[in-house]
Amino acid sequence: DTDAPARAAASGERAALLRAEVVRLEVLRAKAEEAAADADARRRASEESLRRELREAHAAVDRAAAENGAVEARAKGGAEILRSRLESATARLQFLEREKRLEAARAAGEIEALQVELKRSRAVAAVMRRDLDDLRARLSPPPNGA
Repeated sequence: DTDAPARAAASGERAALLRAEVVRLEVLRAKAEEAAADADARRRASEESLRRELREAHAAVDRAAAENGAVEARAKGGAEILRSRLESATARLQFLEREKRLEAARAAGEIEALQVELKRSRAVAAVMRRDLDDLRARLSPPPNGA
């Protein structure tokens, strides 16, 4: 079996090549595992960073909503105060207008009453003048001397 040493030598070479390939593959596997671990760590860090940013964004939205609610509440309160003041001023104005109309009506009624009284007084004065003229005529001597 002269071929046996050649086959053994070839087998030894193949075994050495296979061992070298195993070492190379183990180095590659270790590098791949290390890269996978690094990638996993970066992924977890990115996820945590994104979660933190999301929490911050939610907190900012909540703060903005609260501030907006406070601003809106102040605006509504201010609008309520202005509406109340406007209603109060309108009510006072309407009251004053009614008072003015009543006063005008009273004044018109008083003027009417005074005008009636003036007519009566004029009539009485006219009657008194006639009576006075009649009385003077009776008391005066006749113009001819009769």
